[in-house]
Amino acid sequence: MLEDLTGQTFGRLTALSVERRGRRTYWLCECSCGNEKSVRREKLKNGTTISCGCARKERNHQHTKTKLYGRWNSMVMRCHNPNSVGYHKYGAKGIKVCDRWRTFINFYEDMGEPPEGMTLERLDSSGDYCPENVVWADYVTQNNNRPSFNKKNVV
Repeated sequence: MLEDLTGQTFGRLTALSVERRGRRTYWLCECSCGNEKSVRREKLKNGTTISCGCARKERNHQHTKTKLYGRWNSMVMRCHNPNSVGYHKYGAKGIKVCDRWRTFINFYEDMGEPPEGMTLERLDSSGDYCPENVVWADYVTQNNNRPSFNKKNVV
């Protein structure tokens, strides 16, 4: 049975009507800016698509050239892009970025700007990137949180 999303709001999108395209289910949605967009059900439900594209344009214009956006993008790529240089240490080992943080603005709302000299640190180094497991930390703290096989022997 198909879940009825009619009238539900997902970010800036309000579901209007269902469309079937082969095996896939799409919802015709109206964006708060007035545009309409057809979106796969899964992308509405998991928060991947939150607008007709207007939200991305606003956020990206404001943030894409910042260091924080670069850090966020690197985090997502090493966890979800098999072609990324660090994928073998993260995504290939099952480490993911939570659904909420797959959108930059949500990450930014949760973490804010990093304090000077701080980087992202997962409290549980085998856990995912999510609000409950990530803090800003200095490099000394990060080095102490690495598995022992990654630490360099210091003489």
